[in-house]
Amino acid sequence: LGYIQVRKSKDLVNCTFVGSAFAELPSEATDWVRSNSGGKGSTNIWAPFIIHQNNVYRLYYCVSAFGEKTSYIGLAESSSPEGPWEQRGCVVKTNRETPMNAIDPTVIVNPENGETWMHYGSFFGGIYCVQLNPETGVTMKSGDLGHLVARRANYKKDNMEAPEIVYNPQLKKYYLFVSYD
Repeated sequence: LGYIQVRKSKDLVNCTFVGSAFAELPSEATDWVRSNSGGKGSTNIWAPFIIHQNNVYRLYYCVSAFGEKTSYIGLAESSSPEGPWEQRGCVVKTNRETPMNAIDPTVIVNPENGETWMHYGSFFGGIYCVQLNPETGVTMKSGDLGHLVARRANYKKDNMEAPEIVYNPQLKKYYLFVSYD
């Protein structure tokens, strides 16, 4: 069926399969993961996240080697959530030497100033935050991995992953939700 199923619904109960975002794994992501994990990994796409920004849909996705920090968050864009999707390249990539794992992206836009931020991370090293260029959807500075925002005291086990940020406009506060333990 391809990678990242696309479905649509008028009532959020009954869904119709529209197709897949990608017919095959993105080669740049696959090459990165396999060349940094002894040829392992890169068999699927994980944790897609979509946002509508600047009149374009941005699809962030992950390709990884399971159980390792060798991962790649890529970006594709389309004028419709149904596609077709055009690859825009790498947002963040990690390997055994980096303290974090490039997986589980979530993107939020500051409603007051338009700044765009991606939170990501998993079992390895905690949750990180990096600023994105709102015009391109990739990091403001090439190669920037961001900064640590949350982790467990024992970051070798019992960790958190899958961040999601929610903004409450009445309270003017951001809330970080994670999968914990």
